[in-house]
Amino acid sequence: NAAYKILNEYIGDYRFDFTKETFLDQYPEQRLREQFYDVGLWGEKG
Repeated sequence: NAAYKILNEYIGDYRFDFTKETFLDQYPEQRLREQFYDVGLWGEKG
């Protein structure tokens, strides 16, 4: 099947990167959440 061949070639050449750094680059709000999650309203640790 031609479609299977095309998809199989594409997937075979595709690079998956599941590092935390790549994830945080794609979702910057998560980086902020992790950085400031436990900081209270006026900057004190909650």
